[in-house]
Formats: sequence, structure tokens, C-alpha cells
Amino acid sequence: LESWMQRPIHHFCYPAGDYNAEVINEVKRAGHLSGLTVNYGVNGPEVSPFELRRLGLPPDLAGFKCRNSGLEGRLHRLRSASLNRLK
Repeated sequence: LESWMQRPIHHFCYPAGDYNAEVINEVKRAGHLSGLTVNYGVNGPEVSPFELRRLGLPPDLAGFKCRNSGLEGRLHRLRSASLNRLK
């Protein structure tokens, strides 16, 4: 890719989200600084830079604002808690 793009590639996205310890070691050995998974979530200090989670982008500005304000996360937790009470 670096030859084709004629620039260094510092970050890696795992194809189809498939990765394991062996793949992570190869990504590090290739000199990448991070690896992006298809796992949904927020990246805190406990998350390895080679197992970064992602947040999908909503299709509209209102959804984007909702997600970035933290409202979407609170609604998700509230919904999960409500569903767990029904079980």
C-alpha cells in the first residue's frame, strides 16, 4: 500500500475485523502505530492501540449531535436496564 500510495501508512484496519494476537504482532512488526477493529465502542486508556474500537457515524446532523453529547449512550444504557428488568 505504501508503494501504491507513495506515502507511509501508520495505521491499520483489520480486514473484515478479523484479528488475533498473531495478527496484532504482525501489524506491530510492520511498523504500524495502531489497529482498528470493527468492535463498537469508546476507546479509553485501557484499550490497546492495536484493538481500537469504532463509532459509526449517523446519517444526519441530529444523530451526530445526539451521539457526541452522550445522550445516545445514556439512552442505550436505560434501554438495556429496562429490558433486563423485564426478564
